[in-house]
Amino acid sequence: MSVENELVRAIGRAKTLELEQAFGGGRKYLARQPRPDSDIVRVIGLAAAEALGQWFGGMQVYIPQTLALIERNRGIVRDVLCGDSKTTVAQRYGLVPRTIRGICQGLDTPQAGLNARRRRCLIQGHRHERAGYPGEPDRA
Repeated sequence: MSVENELVRAIGRAKTLELEQAFGGGRKYLARQPRPDSDIVRVIGLAAAEALGQWFGGMQVYIPQTLALIERNRGIVRDVLCGDSKTTVAQRYGLVPRTIRGICQGLDTPQAGLNARRRRCLIQGHRHERAGYPGEPDRA
């Protein structure tokens, strides 16, 4: 089971999302008995921090960013579908327009190789010189 699934089981999806947005992408020490003035308590609240303390108490835990990135990407797609330009959306989220375009096309995960190039060409509507690409009839 991944750390993210365990976080969701311990404190719920909403609190995990808040935790990821605040500390995602790094390691964080989770105390068994969190202090009320700790930064984790400020972000997710005392009850959720105590639940994390029972689950992960005394450990350094890597806080992933998966939920936060999924929510960010949903917001990006929603903004583009509502009519905002990709340049405007890129500036709003601190990204470049090419990244926004990739997220909107479903290419938000790194892909490499011939199959990825074929898929991108099909998505972008390009024709191919050679036959045998998926979705194209053979030229005889």
